[in-house]
Amino acid sequence: MGGRIDLTPLLPLYAGGFLCFAANMTVNLFIAPVVRVGAGVTGAGVGLFQMVIGLGSIVGLSLGGRAGDRGEGREWLVFCFFGQLTAMSLHVAATSHLTPPGLPSQILVALAIFVASTSLFSLMPVLSARIIQTSEGAPLAMAVNGSVNSMGQALGSAVGGFALATVGVPGIPLSAICISVAGLVMTALLIPRRTSPAPVGPL
Repeated sequence: MGGRIDLTPLLPLYAGGFLCFAANMTVNLFIAPVVRVGAGVTGAGVGLFQMVIGLGSIVGLSLGGRAGDRGEGREWLVFCFFGQLTAMSLHVAATSHLTPPGLPSQILVALAIFVASTSLFSLMPVLSARIIQTSEGAPLAMAVNGSVNSMGQALGSAVGGFALATVGVPGIPLSAICISVAGLVMTALLIPRRTSPAPVGPL
């Protein structure tokens, strides 16, 4: 009790959450211009697309929670980053007007938002389970994880704002693609494959 905690083994896990939040929030924090340019929707209609974020989070937490219970590791996390990458590519297609305007582009943007949210919230339970196992449940380790995720959101805000100011709306998801690729490569190289499944407590 009271011993020092070595956070070094957790750094790749922290980096995974940091980069996934950064990629997601690069777009989500600028969802209004992304929806306006990509789907042609403004005003109160943007709120409907924001609701899709919540729907994706519910689906993602369900999938990720089960994956964490199974002891999933690197493959699942790579899959989640690949989902982020796919979602941001769909946003690029929509904001670059590569799809017909109207309903087709609206469906594409809604799908991109759903896939991105599902991917982020599928990743988080698995990362949390790995952090708990690696640190033997140390409260400090989980506290640092929350702070790192907030830092990822801050990075996403900065990157999205810079892309919007310098490149325009299509630059927002393009920047998120770059972050997603970095997260995917880092995860594939530095995070171990699996852990033991989480123990089932007494009924």
